[in-house]
Amino acid sequence: MKNNQNKKAYFAMEAVDINKAVLALAGADGEIIAKQEIKFSIGNIKLLKRISDFLKKKKLGFSDVSGIISATGPGSFTSIRTSLSVVNTWANIMSIPAVGFSRQETASFEDLTILRPPAGYHGAKNEIE
Repeated sequence: MKNNQNKKAYFAMEAVDINKAVLALAGADGEIIAKQEIKFSIGNIKLLKRISDFLKKKKLGFSDVSGIISATGPGSFTSIRTSLSVVNTWANIMSIPAVGFSRQETASFEDLTILRPPAGYHGAKNEIE
């Protein structure tokens, strides 16, 4: 696993619909550098594979991500619980921060100032100084 301080990509996911999810990557400055809509079928869950493929297109892996943000609703309960389970597990294993956002509070990923790392965060095991 690479050192957290070398990571420069932030991952965002909005999987609140039973049929689709939106994945995005932002650079260290919070600027969206990639965005893709994927098929999200609860009966045939391949979410991790689809996330991995999305990251590989930018020559990144799960360990290259500095932080994760995911929609917490409103939307399909099953879609949200599935995506949040993936996000929480990924963040815990990689010791990176994960935060949620409500779609009622923001219209799109481009509006998410939360994609920028919080002041005082230096990439150390989910800790903010």
